[in-house]
Amino acid sequence: MYKQKHRVKTEPDGNRVPFASLVPLPLVSSQKRETRGISETVRLTLDEIRNLSLSILTASGFGAEHAAAITNMLATCQIDDCQSHELFRLFNCTDTMKAGKIDGHAEPVVAPSDNAIVRVGAQGGMSRLAFEKALPVLIEKTRTHGMAAYGRDGD
Repeated sequence: MYKQKHRVKTEPDGNRVPFASLVPLPLVSSQKRETRGISETVRLTLDEIRNLSLSILTASGFGAEHAAAITNMLATCQIDDCQSHELFRLFNCTDTMKAGKIDGHAEPVVAPSDNAIVRVGAQGGMSRLAFEKALPVLIEKTRTHGMAAYGRDGD
């Protein structure tokens, strides 16, 4: 098992680039690890994080839109050092999919309304895609009404 560390490296051109490091957790006595010259720290650029996330999510059954929405959130949280939603969240997403608790191809439905409330039905899919579908409507309603609220139906 690995835990994640967020770091920033300085490129030769002076730009600071965030990346993730996966650091091994202490092993249980029954576990064995052979390193054979392999580094125990894996460092990933944000592009590598995005590619890894997309490939893991699509391989576990998420459709392209859901995988992209989750990947965008994970990459943003990685940059912001939001430790509750960084790269390790992939495990939760794949476990949820394997358990059959969500539909990785569900198309969220934004309910029409004339007021400042934006309601979205996730249709059994992940809430992240539902929010991304609602965001343009939420922005429009904020411009129209001066404020707006988002609510996701529990489906």
